[in-house]
Amino acid sequence: MQKTRNKKLLCGGKLLHVRCTAHIFNLMVQDGLSKIKHIIQDIRDSVNFLNILEARLNLFAEIVQQLQVSHRMLILDCKTKWNSTFMMLSTTIKFKDVFPRYQEREPSYY
Repeated sequence: MQKTRNKKLLCGGKLLHVRCTAHIFNLMVQDGLSKIKHIIQDIRDSVNFLNILEARLNLFAEIVQQLQVSHRMLILDCKTKWNSTFMMLSTTIKFKDVFPRYQEREPSYY
């Protein structure tokens, strides 16, 4: 029965390849993220920098408390999962006022 169906299709169905909607959506998002990959990498580097030492996290938390930012933690993404990159970006934006102050107080922060 499968062979009968393929005979009705152009080139026996070899030109017909339907991708999953989720896969197409993933490709679109990955393409969009590639346009800001340098920004995403800077954010990853910042989160990694803070997570290396507890003293850095404590200083960051102190500034968060001083500025009365309601969110409490940074998230590091998994590079292969766009939704985790989205979570990292949406979380980090809440700390946009904290990072410049942190840079003033931590000379080794770039």
